[in-house]
Amino acid sequence: GDNSAILPPPTAETAALSAGQRRQLGFREFLFRELSLPTVVLPGDNWPWGFEEVFGPSTYSFDVAGLHLICLSPDLAAKGVEGCAAFSEGLWAWLAEDLERNAGRPTLVCTHLNLIPPAFLESGRLEALLRAHPQVLATCTGHMHLDLEFRRGDLVHLVCPALGVGVPPAFKVVRVFRDRIVLNTVEVLAGGRELRPTLRWQKVPIPAAFRDGMEPVRMDLFPRENRRERPPIPLREDPTLLDRQGELLLPMMSFLLEYVRGALNGSPAAQEAP
Repeated sequence: GDNSAILPPPTAETAALSAGQRRQLGFREFLFRELSLPTVVLPGDNWPWGFEEVFGPSTYSFDVAGLHLICLSPDLAAKGVEGCAAFSEGLWAWLAEDLERNAGRPTLVCTHLNLIPPAFLESGRLEALLRAHPQVLATCTGHMHLDLEFRRGDLVHLVCPALGVGVPPAFKVVRVFRDRIVLNTVEVLAGGRELRPTLRWQKVPIPAAFRDGMEPVRMDLFPRENRRERPPIPLREDPTLLDRQGELLLPMMSFLLEYVRGALNGSPAAQEAP
């Protein structure tokens, strides 16, 4: 998310489009021009407007290499206010059905806003739903531009660094094995002209009960099987969410207390060495 900061100037073809649509088109053209691998894109909380008109659905799921990936984006937001984003009841119903349909597949949930630390109004409700489904191994989020990891029980929360603004800019390489997922942070140096793998490694174990469908695939083809998606409904501005800003205070205080006590390190089973 937060991947469409640049607003291209209008052209004869784009003059009638909104600024949001022009941002998304500019980012899509950048991906086509600069990357040779398939991409999966989610909007962030900055510049999300116009995403569905250019990229299609912002909430969807699919399987690859035996993993089930769920990509989520809030469909309600108070424009320009940090954390004031929410899921409609229709989105909650879609997510609950997807989790039930894929109860036997090891699952990663990808969304821009963090569940830990709680970064939006639905963080706690979403984490509770995911923890009730043991096939959900980890959440992958961004938003904070930091490379962080938190664990509650066996659910791992990976906060990914930023490829743009960050100290230093970085991204993660993910390797999937039959019994584990291994992540390595790669830093971007020399003004973007040099990449350097770091010594930061992370591991997400895959329990034996969820390994049967794991199989190698050609990632250059990036097959997306078992795909489900919500309709490409544009993000809806909801000013009433401003009245709920105070709901983030107690979850944030609880997070800080847990962090200080060292209670976000997970279960012993989740802390085995890579």
